[in-house]
Order: sequence, then structure tokens, then C-alpha cells
Amino acid sequence: MDITSFVSEHPLFASAVAVSVLSAGLLYITSKRNNTDNLKIDSLWIYPIKGCRGFKVDKMVFDRIGPVGDRRYMVVDEENNFVSQRERCKMALVCPSFDDDGSLILESSQLGMDRLKVVVNKPKTVDVSIWNTIVKAQLVSPEADKWFSKALGQNVRLVTCFPPDKHKRIISPKHYTPTKEHNADVVFADGFPALLVSRESINDIDAKASVSVDERNFRPNIIVKGAVAWDEDTWLNVSIGALDFKNAKPCSRCQVPTIDPENGTFNKRFEPIKSLKKYRALRDVVYVGNNLVHLKNGTIQVGDQVQVHAFKSPIMGWRSQLLSALRLQ
Repeated sequence: MDITSFVSEHPLFASAVAVSVLSAGLLYITSKRNNTDNLKIDSLWIYPIKGCRGFKVDKMVFDRIGPVGDRRYMVVDEENNFVSQRERCKMALVCPSFDDDGSLILESSQLGMDRLKVVVNKPKTVDVSIWNTIVKAQLVSPEADKWFSKALGQNVRLVTCFPPDKHKRIISPKHYTPTKEHNADVVFADGFPALLVSRESINDIDAKASVSVDERNFRPNIIVKGAVAWDEDTWLNVSIGALDFKNAKPCSRCQVPTIDPENGTFNKRFEPIKSLKKYRALRDVVYVGNNLVHLKNGTIQVGDQVQVHAFKSPIMGWRSQLLSALRLQ
């Protein structure tokens, strides 16, 4: 008998559990105030091209549209729809970087591709689609298009965003309200400027999944250490160094975390998503990490203190604990 059937046949039990969970939740969220004194930035990640490999940085600069250098480029197909690892898992093997002059460098020895320094000449404006939202972008170069088409085995083009003061792609009004002081947009990330997860949550996934995983499976920008696993679900308003952030919403997960970042292949057992569905899913959707919106421009760096100024209801935390108890996970 599954949990849903059991609860349906035992309404008194369900009521008792609901009261217990609500009470535990209130104690849980209150206790968080005493567990956030030693939070620091563990690592920072930049992903120059949406869907391609990222790299660690010591410092991260935020301008109006997010971390500078992060997802400012994107691959699109012949219909100008974005292409990601969901369709082309080999994108995990493309290693973009930046030259000393700021030029984008494309490399992938695993795909047999030569190194290419991307030079943008007289960019042409084109409308591209990201999750059914039309955004104006700029074509990069025929050389970059040819490089990516060969690497991925289909006709694609590389585009880049407009400068921060001209780029327009609003963040969902449901989760963020612009202010006079700061009107943030998002570049080519799925929906929000930055993604945060704790080192302890990553370690928890690695311990419970049947395959070894690390942060590369989940592609966060900011990794915090010093928390209890999944505490970040309860953080609402956060400051990192001198920058303030709002935790807009939990990050829902598709099949990308099941791609091995070393060889660009899907895990046949659908791990770690299969394991995460046992304790990190709502309505069969897995959530890992939290989407952040920065409330001003500035710089953060590894080692910066993280302070939590306001908390929110840890619904995922309650569900996780209840399912773990009932299923003896």
C-alpha cells in the first residue's frame, strides 16, 4: 500500500500528521536563525554558454542582468529555438572560456574540435526563443556557427546578448518585483539570474544516489558551505558580502542532472533524479537549489560571509522529512 492510499483510509492519522508537521515546521523555521552564523561562499561558477561546461571563479561581478560572463551566449537551431543539454547532451563536453582580451574561446578535445577564438564582427539582430519567450539577440559569427554545427552534428548558430543596458528579458513578475533602485532582467538562463545550493545538499544527494554526483550535475552559480542540508530552501532574503539577494523560488529539475559531466552521456538508471524523487519531489517534480535575484549590482567572492535576514516556509523540508520517516529512507 502506498502512502496516499494509507492516508486516505486513515483520516485521523492524516490529521495527526498534519498537526505534527505544522508544529515541527514552525520549530524548524525558528531554529534556522541559530544555524546560519557560519555560512560562507564555498565556490562560484560561470557558464559562458547556456548548456555548455562551466568553470570556477574566485570573484563574481553582478550587473543588471546577472553574473558577468554567465550565459551571455546561447546556441539556437534553425528555427532560432535555444538548444540545451536536454536535447544535445554532448554540449557538456564543450569547454568555453575567455581570453585575456575578453574574447570567447571554444574548445572540445573530447569532440575532436580545434580551439576557436570567437571574433564578433558587425553582429546581426535576430529574435530567439527561450521557453516560448522571444528575446532579441545578436548573431556571433559564421565561424562560430560552423564550429558548433560540426560539434553537435546539426545546423545551429551561436548568439549573444545585447549590452546590459539594452538587453530586455523580464524576470517572472510572479517571483520578482522591480524597484526604482534596481530593475533586474535575466539573460539566457532558464528564468533567473543566479542559482544557489549548499555544499551539504550536494553531499546529501551524492550519499543517497546510486551514482556519484557533484555540483557540475546541477550547474549552480553559488555554492554555500556551513549549512545543514536543504536549509537553503528556507532562506528568503540573503546578503552575500555587500550584495543583497531574494530567493525567488526553488529550482525544478529536468533530466540534465542525469548527464555525466565527464563524458556527456545520460545515466541509464536516471540517477540522481530517480533517488531524488523519493524525498525531493512535489507532484513528481524534483527540486534542487534555489533561484536568486540580485537586488543591486556589485561583486561577491569565495569566502564571503552569507547572512540570512528573513526566512520562508520550508514546505519541501517538511515533506522531505515526512516521506523519509514513513518510507524509512
